Amino acid sequence: MSDLPPMLSVRGLRVILGGRPVLDGVDLSVAPREILAVVGRSGCGKSTLLRACIGALAPAAGEVEIEGRPVRPGDGEAMQALRRRFGVLFQGGALVTSLTVGENVALPLRQHTKLDESTIRIVVRLKLGLVGLGEAERLRPSELSGGMRKRAALARALALDPPLVFCDEPSAGLDPVAVGAIDRLLLELRKALGLTAVVVTHEMPSAFRIADRIVMMHAGRLIAEGTPAEFRDSADPRVRQFLAGEAEGPLEPAAPALDVFQE
Repeated sequence: MSDLPPMLSVRGLRVILGGRPVLDGVDLSVAPREILAVVGRSGCGKSTLLRACIGALAPAAGEVEIEGRPVRPGDGEAMQALRRRFGVLFQGGALVTSLTVGENVALPLRQHTKLDESTIRIVVRLKLGLVGLGEAERLRPSELSGGMRKRAALARALALDPPLVFCDEPSAGLDPVAVGAIDRLLLELRKALGLTAVVVTHEMPSAFRIADRIVMMHAGRLIAEGTPAEFRDSADPRVRQFLAGEAEGPLEPAAPALDVFQE
């Protein structure tokens, strides 16, 4: 998609949890402004990949770079600076229920900047307006619908104006109309902000709508890659089984899930 250096590079990534490899030699590159969808069965390593990319999990081998800078979980100062360059939309939103929506969006601003409170309030209103929640600043997460909570969480992920955002199941638990609204919002944000996004999802209609490229994982490895059109037309029996949702086929049952977040 671009002649520019990759926004995200993953090389030879290996993660071991519970004595077994959850990621086993993953290589991946994401270009600036690209929306990459990561799909696969539950427990295949999708969310573990996301966690390793954001520095929340130390790999046994391999490396991750964001904008050419290494992601090293043990390097507190470097990670603090790097965390300003990406946002994370966690599965379920992960909003702090005791805070208002506005206070949730303000959290990364208070943690990573020295902005005064008046400036923080302005930024919060701008970010909520960006996701269509300008009237929700004083509401609690419990007062929002599922789709509104996801949009509020996305506003928080964008609070520091990162060029890269990681989304773990942004459509989980939403009705089809709300899923479509989240998809449209991601595409609009990419157009308006030049955003790059890595989206873990089980929703293939959503992946086909938003992704420039789709990668499929199984048993901790990337087993297929292509554009949405190439995925639809794939002759790979593993891709065909996954798209059809068939119980029998080459995608043998996975080991008990040790994936992270909520997989």
